[in-house]
Amino acid sequence: MSCTAFVSAHTAGATQSSAGCTGTADDDVWFSFVATSTDHNIDLSNIRALTGTSTDMVFEVFSGSCGSLTSVICSDPNSTALTGLTVGNTYFIRVYSYGTTSTDAFDICITTPIPPPPCGSNPAPTDICTAAPLINNLNGFCGTTAATYNATSHGNVSSVFCGSIENNSFFQFQATGPTVSINYWISGASCTSGIQIEIFTVTGACATGTWTSVSTCLSPSGAAGTSGNYVMSGLVAGTTYYVMIDGFGGDVCDYVFQADLGILLNVELISFTGFAQDNSNKLLWSTVQEQNTKWHVVERSYDGVNFDEIGRVEAIGTSNKQVDYGFEDGHPLRKGYYRIRTILADGEESLSQIISIERKKQDVPLINVFPIPTDNELVIQYDSPRKEDLSIKLTNMVGALVKEQTLVLDEGLNTIPVSLEHLPKGVYILHIYNSVDQRVLKKKIIKN
Repeated sequence: MSCTAFVSAHTAGATQSSAGCTGTADDDVWFSFVATSTDHNIDLSNIRALTGTSTDMVFEVFSGSCGSLTSVICSDPNSTALTGLTVGNTYFIRVYSYGTTSTDAFDICITTPIPPPPCGSNPAPTDICTAAPLINNLNGFCGTTAATYNATSHGNVSSVFCGSIENNSFFQFQATGPTVSINYWISGASCTSGIQIEIFTVTGACATGTWTSVSTCLSPSGAAGTSGNYVMSGLVAGTTYYVMIDGFGGDVCDYVFQADLGILLNVELISFTGFAQDNSNKLLWSTVQEQNTKWHVVERSYDGVNFDEIGRVEAIGTSNKQVDYGFEDGHPLRKGYYRIRTILADGEESLSQIISIERKKQDVPLINVFPIPTDNELVIQYDSPRKEDLSIKLTNMVGALVKEQTLVLDEGLNTIPVSLEHLPKGVYILHIYNSVDQRVLKKKIIKN
């Protein structure tokens, strides 16, 4: 999601093309892009006042052609989500300063939205700065601006924050370089404007000390459905910074943050790959930074959603050099999905990205289960690469075993009927294990 190809521009010397959709468009500048997806995000970042003091910007997106333009969206927030675009069409963007007394420099970027990462066991932001959790891994950090957060004003922060404070909360991070990048996703049924984000250093104790803004304020982020990338420059490696989040005008929103660049991580994974061998799958991964790591747990899935542990590799502990790891899956699936769950000494966890390895048809079984939902009978088609034993188990939603059967498969396609006639209506979990007690399938079953 983060911008790898942004355009830097300014409104100095620009004149008005036509009336603006909001504010005064007396210094508008124009851009164009070709849609590569039906959905795109537009972000203005790194906004600096060249004349005057205001950094309030407006942009408007148009379809059509010069001389015959149709407005698609008008955005006073610096980020917005575009939907319903036509792939291959050219769109135009007009950017200008909201008022008449300032001209501004800015970066503009267009990205294709991706779903937010899971937050897992990462802590939520806190209402007081002294307990602010560290953003220290690549998983999501979930938060909200709900009324459970009060208007907390530490030191002088209320006088240096870019807006009024209604329901603020705090994260912190340690910078590893001059530029930090954080991806964000906004949601919530009543979120109409979005959140405000600003980065600070603190001299003295955070509860009573002097707060100094070191970033452009994102104000507001945009309503529910908006996602984007928040970039801060001019930071100092090794310095701890506070992230303050507040609902714009008290707006109640949910959000997910994900560190993208420049933040000290417990584990920094630089590569994770895998490939099929004769009778196994080989996984390789490398880190360049680890802090108090204990285990790298290898997890596998048949569908990319439900993962099981299949092994673990002892982690190095603490290192700032490249460390290479490997693992061999001796009982691979026809198509297997893999990820690495890193466990720290204090119990914290982080997840890698997911990779997949698909093997040739003769190597491993192909499984098909139907119909779902079903009335009285389930059919399992199991294309086995060899003669082997198979165990089929059904559990209810609290994990109790309700049915079990074991059979011997022939090499090739086996069709296995499983009677559910004696079971009450409801939701069950189907587990299929091969002869070496490796689960090759876990699937939700619904009986009507």
